[in-house]
Amino acid sequence: EKYITTKEEMEATVMSALGGRVAEEIIFNALTTGAYSDFQNANRIVRNMVTKYGMSPELGTIIYSQQYGDFEYSQKTAEKIDAEVQRLTDLYHRKTRELLEANRDKLEKLAEALIAKETLQAEEVYELLNIAPRKMHNLLDKKEEKELPVEAEE
Repeated sequence: EKYITTKEEMEATVMSALGGRVAEEIIFNALTTGAYSDFQNANRIVRNMVTKYGMSPELGTIIYSQQYGDFEYSQKTAEKIDAEVQRLTDLYHRKTRELLEANRDKLEKLAEALIAKETLQAEEVYELLNIAPRKMHNLLDKKEEKELPVEAEE
């Protein structure tokens, strides 16, 4: 299991979450409610980056917490936090748009396939876009994994 997440991994997750909305903007020139849960996830991650993990160049390495509904910082700081969350979200939205526009041919193929089938497995996406599958990393090689004792169920 993985317990540490890098800033780059968090940024990639946010951009992935924003990808559906950005694709709607590029392909259909329309917005829908379909990206709502993705927005919630992206917003939560960016807000945590700013308030919990010290990943904001504007607000630094201070933890801004909330106890029982009461903020432990001023209204002015709350406004700075909101502004930084908005700035970073806009930045990731712009980066996502640039990435999808640079790969528009793949985006259109994927959109057509999803309209036809709605859900695709990773292997289908790799094949459709003619890209190499991501390597799955495992801390133990197969031999070591087989040597681990199996715990009895109670």
